[in-house]
Amino acid sequence: MRLTRTLAVTAAVASVVALGTIPAQAATGYARCPANRFCVFTGTNGSGVMAYFNDAGDPNLADTSGPRGMNNNIESIWNRRGSEWGLYNDANYRGGLTLILTGAKGNIEARYRNLATSVEDIRG
Repeated sequence: MRLTRTLAVTAAVASVVALGTIPAQAATGYARCPANRFCVFTGTNGSGVMAYFNDAGDPNLADTSGPRGMNNNIESIWNRRGSEWGLYNDANYRGGLTLILTGAKGNIEARYRNLATSVEDIRG
């Protein structure tokens, strides 16, 4: 009887340990944005493809040197940097500007979505 009880306790502990090794779910939505980065998303509410920037922007999202699929395709943002960022309608930080304040997180206003061709860290 004692051996049976010991085996049952050992089996219960083993199953708890096994449960602790289940891999965590991958982050989704805005939670994918790393700390201290400026993140842009191709969908609303942090959905879709994500690209992020440190302190350097990208003068031309349409070229092949930066993140792919972002040119004229940004719908939401999260600014986790300590500075403001600008989204510009044209390459080389020209054209209409959408200013993203420090700490801003959310959807870009509908009339300004999917217009950005360059992204810049604006140091004040």
